[in-house]
Amino acid sequence: MAFSPASPLLSLPTELQLITVHFLLNDHDNAKRVSGASRSLALLSLSLACRHLRQLCLAPLFSHLKITHTDRLRVFGDQCAEDVAFASAVKQLDLSHVKSPEERESWDKWTKDRSKQRYLYGPDLLPTLLPLLKSLERLDVAANQIDANLLAIIDSHPKLLTVAVNDPECSFLRPLASSTPLSMSKISVLAAYSGYSLGFECPDFHSLLKRGLRVTQLILRGESNIPVGPGASVISGLENLVIHRSKPPPLWLSIFVESHSGLRSITFHGSQWMQNPTVTFPSRFQGAIGAQSPAHKVDLLAFSVSRSGFPSSLDEWPVTHLDLKFVGIGISVLKIASMLASRTSSLTIRMCRFEQNAVDPNDLISLCCLFPSLRRLEFHHVYRHLVHTGQSPWPIPLVSDSDRPISECVIAHSALRWLSAQLAQTAPSLDVIQFADDGFDYGKGSDSYIWTLEVSYQVGYNRSIEYCGTPRFDMERKFRPPKETACLLCMTPENTRYHPVLGKRQGKTKTKVSRHSPGTHIIRAFVQAKPSCSKSSSSIDSR
Repeated sequence: MAFSPASPLLSLPTELQLITVHFLLNDHDNAKRVSGASRSLALLSLSLACRHLRQLCLAPLFSHLKITHTDRLRVFGDQCAEDVAFASAVKQLDLSHVKSPEERESWDKWTKDRSKQRYLYGPDLLPTLLPLLKSLERLDVAANQIDANLLAIIDSHPKLLTVAVNDPECSFLRPLASSTPLSMSKISVLAAYSGYSLGFECPDFHSLLKRGLRVTQLILRGESNIPVGPGASVISGLENLVIHRSKPPPLWLSIFVESHSGLRSITFHGSQWMQNPTVTFPSRFQGAIGAQSPAHKVDLLAFSVSRSGFPSSLDEWPVTHLDLKFVGIGISVLKIASMLASRTSSLTIRMCRFEQNAVDPNDLISLCCLFPSLRRLEFHHVYRHLVHTGQSPWPIPLVSDSDRPISECVIAHSALRWLSAQLAQTAPSLDVIQFADDGFDYGKGSDSYIWTLEVSYQVGYNRSIEYCGTPRFDMERKFRPPKETACLLCMTPENTRYHPVLGKRQGKTKTKVSRHSPGTHIIRAFVQAKPSCSKSSSSIDSR
């Protein structure tokens, strides 16, 4: 792509051109939150148009970088040493998934001879690189890469504010803290698990908090009484609190929230919150179901509340996430949920795997549209419950050979794609739709074969849908669709896995399931494949 000097874009004032560039950047940031995209292709294409636009795109295009290999990291360091302007453009650097062959090799040598010193790329490369990145504000890196020397460089960096690490039990940060007296106020643990080896009764945890360690998300498991009030430790940087199965009810929670003014959301897991006096939503929700639909049963597996913009008690925080499991009939319960939790932005609907209760797709769409703020919608095991009268509203894939079986996974994909397109057109606030489903294909005799699918769709500006990330389809090889059908449904070799037939290839197993134990499907052998890292996308309309 190239622009002539008379291009309308080049004729605009520079301020409007910068607005266009930042619009593309913000659009990429929104897509990155749901798909994990590492680069804005639209912004990259614009930067290649001409020299003038390249200068405008340079800073935002390289402000957020993700590097996944030590070879690339070395090239990046050399480029920063040569080009000061390029190095100054970098504001966020993600090294959390760096692959290091040198570390692997040194680990192999160390396991054979413990006297060998293990290699880590962090102490080797980052002390030279970080001082070159004058504008760096955030660094994501593995916790084991930080030693005392690197921590000193981090503390002395004038712009660097946050070093985000994934160390749930602080197993790397605890020995680091004992090796140096330096502050750890720039270190932020993305998620810390409290209740096992790390908890409020652990002296090391209190020592880290006193050194300034920040925790973005705290996950409580099994802690029944958290110390609050005067003298209690305050967790810096805490934004999200997740509580699993707290018994008795956490009476300390209100005081804990008051002492953590930055806390934005609390997620409650488990079904024991009915008698919780601090947050009464579960009891009000189940009470409304019992009064209006006593025959319906729904399990509230989890829910989240978020701090509103004005001071309020914890019970007044609006519900923003619901995770519901429907047992038997009762999809109409969503109407009650929409009235009691009208500000829900994330909704998870789980259907029972071993029941065949009919759900009209149009009713399901209408009920989901009752949530005016809904942005993320997730379905589990919904396909087998969808029924319709007359002609199927979604296209049924056909094969030219009538004797050749086709996996139910292909038909489920077609149905769920149609459902996504209808939801995208009907729910104006919806951004992401996710599905996880499975079932069985039946062969001759009593043999059956498991199929699974995991697919996410992102809703575009024109309300069309496209793949979000890489979809995944697993099925038995003999049930694979013809090439033309697979192409029509965007099922590619990168996102589709066909299990081999039992006994034909050594080391491979067949996903064979006994048909004679309804409700307790016994998988004799199943090899779980890793999802593909490649990205596949396709725009889909609602027709």
